[in-house]
Amino acid sequence: MTISDIRDYCGQIYADTYTQERQRIESEILTGSTEGIIPVSKESEIETASQKEAIKIAAIEGIKHFPEAEAALIWRAVYETHVYRKSGINDADTISKVISADQSRKKSSGHAFEEMIKILGTAALHDSGIDILLQRDLNTLIKAQELSNEPRDISRLKEQIKASVFDLYTVVHTPDGKQFCYGCIQSKTSVRDRVTRDREPSMQAMQSFF
Repeated sequence: MTISDIRDYCGQIYADTYTQERQRIESEILTGSTEGIIPVSKESEIETASQKEAIKIAAIEGIKHFPEAEAALIWRAVYETHVYRKSGINDADTISKVISADQSRKKSSGHAFEEMIKILGTAALHDSGIDILLQRDLNTLIKAQELSNEPRDISRLKEQIKASVFDLYTVVHTPDGKQFCYGCIQSKTSVRDRVTRDREPSMQAMQSFF
């Protein structure tokens, strides 16, 4: 296994996933369109959704295919693939494109990373009866009154969701069919964000809940 092998594999998964997801979304839009065309206003939405899915799946499949490789190498390979697709050939105009690509990658990969953690984490904890949920998933459970936490805890969780403090939450399923949210997770690809932006709310959450 070489870095080139990882880059080639992740690049292929990324390209295939991007194409398939874009075709799927475009097909859905065309099916619901009376004019039989895709509105220009939808282009940005299609691009963002397609590249997010491509980043997520390429990273997950890369980790599965190269279990002995550092996850950071996989993530780097996916990053390079994305930037290359967005930037094109190496000339003066490409510099501007690379900057734009990096910005779009950050926007999409942050959400893709959260979903990747949810998928892989829940799979790893399956036998323990533990699920990792996105913030929106937890909000859905609360609205449906499917959490068995104390009212005080539910109120605090609602505050956390409203402020978008945490990216992910852990929920355990008990033998009697109840669900309890017992933890919150910060998932960041940037150490700087984790240290400078997330330390304070994390400390407050620990003091508040524990």
